Amino acid sequence: MKKCLKCGASVDDEANYCAVCGNQCSSDKRNAEEREPLDKKSGDSLFLKYAEFIDDAALYRAAVCKADGVGVEKNHEEAFELFRILAFRGNCDAMNRLADYFLALEPPDTQSALTWLKIAADAGHEQSRIRLKVLGLGIETRRPVEIPENAGFLESLVRSALPNIVMVRSSHRKGRHSIVSTGAGFIVDGGYVITNSHVAGNNPYWITAEFEQSVDEKTYNLIPLCVRPDLDIAVLKFSGFVAKKFAEQENLKFRLENLTYGEDVYTVGNPLGMGLSVSKGVISCPNRESDYPSGVSEVIQTDITANHGNSGGALLDSNNNVLGMLTFVPGNSEGGITMCVPSKYIVQVLNNL
Repeated sequence: MKKCLKCGASVDDEANYCAVCGNQCSSDKRNAEEREPLDKKSGDSLFLKYAEFIDDAALYRAAVCKADGVGVEKNHEEAFELFRILAFRGNCDAMNRLADYFLALEPPDTQSALTWLKIAADAGHEQSRIRLKVLGLGIETRRPVEIPENAGFLESLVRSALPNIVMVRSSHRKGRHSIVSTGAGFIVDGGYVITNSHVAGNNPYWITAEFEQSVDEKTYNLIPLCVRPDLDIAVLKFSGFVAKKFAEQENLKFRLENLTYGEDVYTVGNPLGMGLSVSKGVISCPNRESDYPSGVSEVIQTDITANHGNSGGALLDSNNNVLGMLTFVPGNSEGGITMCVPSKYIVQVLNNL
């Protein structure tokens, strides 16, 4: 076991991210400090060190005191970290306060403020719902997908898979600007959300999951449990009470063997951030030798056309079993070649949690 350098929580040796606060774990103190939010150091705060053992109400009061200078010296950087820990845990009041910090940046990070306020509002937090209206921050609405009852075989497969398919977004600060990554993800047994590590990002300010509108119109907060850049795999989970709901529903299963040339496959992704999109193809090669990602010796080659935003999408067979996950398009490809990390690597990561 190792310790999270932010909150002091115990973390499995295989894990890259803390399940309590969402921060990246590292044995390199210098690198950890370089990843401090707002490019500041929070010092050796006991609240940050023992956040895992402090209940939400007490931690929130401490954060408010640090933010407002009530009884203690003001410390905006430490307050930001405490609100961030609580927000990843699913605390809506902390999400609301965290939005203030993003709006106060120069230039303001309105995308991050909007995201946290929307997560809180969708969870029933009235103050956040009011703030969204007062701030006049527009919320993008998507047209629900309509699949007729007498749909064909593929359409029926898609309808069955939709409750397990999410669009994943994450954000991190790069200099003075906020960088947002967009991709797809899918829910497997245990309620875990699987996507690419390059979609989840490094020490994100937030990660969200959104379903197709006909399934669920809410925005959900995700916590990174393990991010493996060497496999391009990230394992995330829903925060708060909804985690149990998704863990108990019928989720996607893995298929590890007997992949064949020419087998029909499809994926549901979020190409170019446009929203849910279905792509169909075949397995061009079930075991193409590869050295990317670095920890993967072979990938599944398919002729499914992929764009930015298809990353992290499940490669599904005609029984909606997960064969792998879309990962990359070769740099010199002219189209029709997409590589997928086989399911056996995802199962390996899950078994090590």
